[in-house]
Amino acid sequence: MNDIIKVKNVNRIFPVAGGTFQALSDVTVSIKEGGLTVLRGRSGSGKTTLMNIIGGLDSPTKGKIYLEGKEISSLSEKARENLRR
Repeated sequence: MNDIIKVKNVNRIFPVAGGTFQALSDVTVSIKEGGLTVLRGRSGSGKTTLMNIIGGLDSPTKGKIYLEGKEISSLSEKARENLRR
């Protein structure tokens, strides 16, 4: 089976009052086509942030996202919108 999703060294940092908040820190994962993958963790651990990045709703601060072998993490907002459609 091929990797349908690849996440490589993804970080997501948000500005907050008085500094920054790191929601994701060097996340790397491969998801195989046709497989079942479960994402779990405690509240605030970055699950929704990771899903938003994989789904093209947000961009990583650092790192790369590949969907079916195509890098999507550096696409423009318009290109990500077209991808979601």
